[in-house]
Amino acid sequence: MSARPAYLGPLEAGDLPVGMTLHRRYVLLRRIARTAMSAVYLARDLAHDRLCVVKRLAPTERAPAYAGCLQAFCREAAVLRTLAGPFPRLYGLHRDAFGWYTVLEYIPGPTLAQLVATGRPAQAEALRIAEGLIAALAALHERQPPLVYGDLHPRNVIVQPEGAVVLIDMGLARPAGSDPPELRGVGVPAYASPEQIGGLPLDPRSDLFSLAVLLEELLDREHLPERLRTALELAQAPLRSERRVSLAVLAQEVWLARRSATSAREANGQLALLASTAIALAALLLVSLALLGG
Repeated sequence: MSARPAYLGPLEAGDLPVGMTLHRRYVLLRRIARTAMSAVYLARDLAHDRLCVVKRLAPTERAPAYAGCLQAFCREAAVLRTLAGPFPRLYGLHRDAFGWYTVLEYIPGPTLAQLVATGRPAQAEALRIAEGLIAALAALHERQPPLVYGDLHPRNVIVQPEGAVVLIDMGLARPAGSDPPELRGVGVPAYASPEQIGGLPLDPRSDLFSLAVLLEELLDREHLPERLRTALELAQAPLRSERRVSLAVLAQEVWLARRSATSAREANGQLALLASTAIALAALLLVSLALLGG
């Protein structure tokens, strides 16, 4: 195990106090997440009078050696510097007396985990979220070299008020086929692919596995078209060589399913309107007959 810096002191495994100001600029408002490697805070950037996110390197006992955590932390910052699209922007990488931290764009909206905790979204809405997830992963996989996200689960997905989907926490991202020692076997077991759990190098098919697991939870499987159900099953094959489906195919099947779900919802709405209109007309007719009879 690598020695951990003495300047971190007792705060390494705990919270920084709310109200503390970092870099004479970032006021910590509250802690919003805790991972094995870092503590994440909602903060206010006094220089720009805006909310932001401060992510502080603060490994717990569950984390790899400090040197590996620092390497992963700096890799995440390097990846974020190059990304555009449905990902938070990196505002800065800093180091002070309490260690390393990054300042990130604050993305409003609940996580997907918070959203589904109140009940599964309507099928058309869930399929729209699925389209956003596919597009975000495609933005990573289409880079050269391709990037593997490596950490897809509901707590890392923000659903914004206007409906956009944003992937947060790039801490496990790495170039496809690379083998960062500090990331071997690291991931959320319920969503990580078998090769990730086994500590093997990852490729885009590893993200495809995690996506399929997440979509199985998000979507009402019984009301999905057979072709989409088959695609999700293929994506979850234990062996990568058996995942004979691509993001592009999955995107097409999700789009077709959403179009069908939207059409069905609109048709149901029209039927409900017709029914309510018929009831109103019948009531009016009864009133008219009663008046005439009187």
